[in-house]
Amino acid sequence: MVKGDLYREVVKIVNKWKPLKRYKRELASYSDIRDFIDEKLNSKRRSKISVKAKNNIAKTDISVGNNKVAIEIKYNLNGAGKVRYLVDEIRTQSKAYNEGLIVLLLGRTNKSDIHDIIDGVKDVRKNLNRGRVYKFPIKIIEKSNWIKKTKKDYEEKSY
Repeated sequence: MVKGDLYREVVKIVNKWKPLKRYKRELASYSDIRDFIDEKLNSKRRSKISVKAKNNIAKTDISVGNNKVAIEIKYNLNGAGKVRYLVDEIRTQSKAYNEGLIVLLLGRTNKSDIHDIIDGVKDVRKNLNRGRVYKFPIKIIEKSNWIKKTKKDYEEKSY
């Protein structure tokens, strides 16, 4: 497997994931997304790739493949303080994982906060990728299950 292959595969899987229900807390979504990734990733493989929730390495919400891919889940992310905290988590996790990081936004997320997260990620990437051959990817996937003006169950966007 070439470096980055597992990351790209996990991004595709997370993009396909539909929450089983509207979660009221971030923690409640862990087993749903973990089980979905595990099933899609390992259903046709002989050697299984580990998918763990709440990994102690860099306090990651979901870890895939022995420190290869980190998934950080945020529910109802709003406000500058929460955005700064998330960017700090991204900075820490990007040093602990080899292939990439996915930020999964659930619930209500303020659009201006998403732009602040994107700016923070750009800054982390710029400092992290200096002198590296492999550019560490960080993907933001929004799966909002609350939308004020539509009747859809959730809206999906990827940045």
